[in-house]
Amino acid sequence: MDQVTQPGVGVVVVPDLAAPEDLEVNVVLENERQSEDMRAALAGGAHARGVNPQNAEDAKRRLMRDLKQLHTNKNERFWARPESDNLFKWKAVVLGPEDTIWEGGVFKLWLEFSDEYPCAPPSAHFVTKMFHPNVYVNGDICLDTLKSNWSPTLDVESVLLMITSLLSDPNPSSAANGEAAKMFAHNRDKYEERVRRLVEESLEQAFSDEDDGDEE
Repeated sequence: MDQVTQPGVGVVVVPDLAAPEDLEVNVVLENERQSEDMRAALAGGAHARGVNPQNAEDAKRRLMRDLKQLHTNKNERFWARPESDNLFKWKAVVLGPEDTIWEGGVFKLWLEFSDEYPCAPPSAHFVTKMFHPNVYVNGDICLDTLKSNWSPTLDVESVLLMITSLLSDPNPSSAANGEAAKMFAHNRDKYEERVRRLVEESLEQAFSDEDDGDEE
C-alpha cells in the first residue's frame, strides 16, 4: 500500500496501485530478457485476436518502456501499473488537481491498449463515479488527444497528465455529459457543489473492497 498526504484530507492510502519497489526488477524491459512463457502467451493471445504477433511484441516492449518511465519519475499525482496477467490493461489512479474543486479526490480508472499501441491511442475509462463535461455517464473519457489528435510520441505518463488536467479544465463545447456541460456553463456554483460531493465519495470508494470495474 502507498500513502500520500492530501491537503485538507490527511494521509490517503491507495492500495495495490503504486508500483512496488520490486516491480522494476520483475518486469522485462528488453526483448532478449523476455521469458519463453511470456512470448508464447503473447503470441497465442495475438493470434486469438486475429492480429500480427509482431505488432503485439512491439506494443509490449513500448508498454514496458512506459512502465519503467513511470516507475523512474514517480509522479506523486498519479500511479499506473498493468494487470498482473495482462500488459494491455492497466489500473491507474489520479489525484484531484491541487487548488481546484477536485483537490482531495482519488479517482480510479482503467487504461486499455491495443496491439497497435503506440500508433493507436489507449482507451480510458473512469471506475470512480464522475460528473464532468468530458466524461460519459459510463465513465468513458472523451479527450481529443485519445482520438484524432493522438501521436505515437505520447505515452502512459502523458495520458495521465492530460486526464488530470482535463478534470479542472473541461471542454464543454465537446461534451460527453450534456447535463454536466450545461451546469458548468450556466450554473457553476451547482456544478462545483456536485463535484465536491463526488470528491468525498471518491475517498470512500478508494477504500472499498469492491471490484474495480474489471469487465471481461
